[in-house]
Amino acid sequence: MEYPSDEMLLDYVMGRLDPAAADALTNEAARNPALANEIALLRRIAAARDDQSIGKASAFGWARLERAMDAVDEGTKSDKRRIHWHFGQMAAAALLAVIAWQAAVIPNMTSQQEAEADYQTAGEAAAEGHSIRVAFHPEASEGAIRSALLDADATIIDGPSALGLYRLGFADKGHQRDGVAKLRARDEIVESITEE
Repeated sequence: MEYPSDEMLLDYVMGRLDPAAADALTNEAARNPALANEIALLRRIAAARDDQSIGKASAFGWARLERAMDAVDEGTKSDKRRIHWHFGQMAAAALLAVIAWQAAVIPNMTSQQEAEADYQTAGEAAAEGHSIRVAFHPEASEGAIRSALLDADATIIDGPSALGLYRLGFADKGHQRDGVAKLRARDEIVESITEE
């Protein structure tokens, strides 16, 4: 079946199409999702037209829509094909832009991520063997936590985890011992400390 005209779709939705043609259109809509969507849209418009709360303005708008659809002729079909062709060109251009972006940007992102994976802070290497796990009270401010870490001479190695745990590192065992003592004294923001 050839794609139905707007006039035929309108007659179908309004119940003015002969039963044989209506059955054929129903079967075609079952096979063609785009046609089914167009029919559904026209049905929603018709339902809104029939809604008494919408009043005379919608009846006028529907009549205007019917007149505009009646004015469609064979020349419009070629216009529709031209519009579809232009949309196809735009989609192809967008696809090419995405492919070009992927070819240009993604390899650079990958090499940057690899470089960042090799990055290590100066304090991290020293802190690996001298670390603790700390949980701060949920209501502790970021400023208070930062102050406590500076006072304890601690470096954040990891965290916060999903449970809110931070892994803190120290330059050596002596710094770790002094830092733990200073953090334990800050019980208004430190909830727990676990030495590793």
